[in-house]
Amino acid sequence: MSPAIMRCLVPVLAFSLAFAASCKPKETKPEGGDAVLAKVGDVTITVRDFEETINAYSPYLRQKYSSPEMKKKKLDEMIEFELLALEARNLGYMDDPIIQEALKQQLVRELQEQILSGIKLEDITEEETRKYYDDNAGKYHKPPQIRVAHILLGDKVKAQALLDELLQAETDAVKWRDAVMKYTEDPENKDHGGDLGYFSKPEQKTEGEPDLPEAIVKASWEIKDIGKLYPQIVEVEGKFHILKLTSTRPAIERTFDQVKRQIQSILWKEKREKAQQDFIDQLEKNAKVEVDYSLLSEIKIPDAASTDPALAPPAEAGPPAAPPVEGKVPVITPPGGTIPVVKAKPQ
Repeated sequence: MSPAIMRCLVPVLAFSLAFAASCKPKETKPEGGDAVLAKVGDVTITVRDFEETINAYSPYLRQKYSSPEMKKKKLDEMIEFELLALEARNLGYMDDPIIQEALKQQLVRELQEQILSGIKLEDITEEETRKYYDDNAGKYHKPPQIRVAHILLGDKVKAQALLDELLQAETDAVKWRDAVMKYTEDPENKDHGGDLGYFSKPEQKTEGEPDLPEAIVKASWEIKDIGKLYPQIVEVEGKFHILKLTSTRPAIERTFDQVKRQIQSILWKEKREKAQQDFIDQLEKNAKVEVDYSLLSEIKIPDAASTDPALAPPAEAGPPAAPPVEGKVPVITPPGGTIPVVKAKPQ
């Protein structure tokens, strides 16, 4: 089976099969809705099918199909789509693993939609939202914070000499970064310009802030301007720190009304994730699932250069490649959308 042809037919077959597999019971059709517009093999396209296809578009696109000519064009596209799907089935592509995988993915999406369709954003209650706000007060009420970088040295004389040198051009960010890379003895933030992160004053410390010695915090808060250095070295447990203020962050005070909608979205997402996980947990109880995670260590993942030509070393110059063969790209329109299908040129 030609890979080129398979790539052409995967979207057509997968969409067709998944569309059929995911069909839900429809409401009673109005009189005339069952009238057959076209028949392709054992597949019929009714007036209602055509209406539902057009109505799935936006109001702007629907107007495009108001004329008899455009209605005929749309019907012809639907017929072409069914013809391709029918031929693919006749050729046995339905049993191809690629098609089966595409169909499986579509079926999973349909199942997920059904599981989660009952969880709506507007169903998140005021009580739930308020509780989340109160339980996570640290997210919505934060004191002012500063961000500081440091250079750590074990020798006081060297630390003082370096500080004196940096004070000559204390706002020079390039000089600071070079000094960090060359002199600091703190490997954890050496590659990040000596960054210590954001933190509050000692008496206002909040959850999640870096755990820094009080002497460093107090000295840092005495630096008034961004880019400036603390004019003295700070000694902590026999080590010496040079401090630089890199950024500030104002206090955060967000009222419940300001973040209510945001919290509802968070809770809605959490409920959807829990509903899906609960459903999967139940499936695992009812199914026989055997897993050997130890085999994962034997799986080798190729590096980027071996899979992405742009990251591979340049190849030796050779003869120019032949120009690509141009082919037509017709657009086949399935119910509810368009799928571009590349028509391979005969060999």
